[in-house]
Amino acid sequence: MQSASCGSITVTDRASIELTGILSVDSFDEFTITLNVSSGKLMIEGEKLKIGVLDLEKGKVSAGGRINAVYYTDGSPAESGFLTRLFGRRA
Repeated sequence: MQSASCGSITVTDRASIELTGILSVDSFDEFTITLNVSSGKLMIEGEKLKIGVLDLEKGKVSAGGRINAVYYTDGSPAESGFLTRLFGRRA
């Protein structure tokens, strides 16, 4: 199993992303990938996203597509729903 690690994120030309330190994958579709890391949830947003490599034993994930945003979130369900992605977060 993966030891506690901060992990790393490498984005190349907004077309691919490689991550380490991943604990699990919560959800994914062609617009959003939601991952669990030691410091919370990590969101990748984009278009035509596809997971290429998923190795949870080593804590590695790579994906391709158009990467628009990568950010950490507290993971509440209201932040990750379809309407939130469509209309944005309420203040």
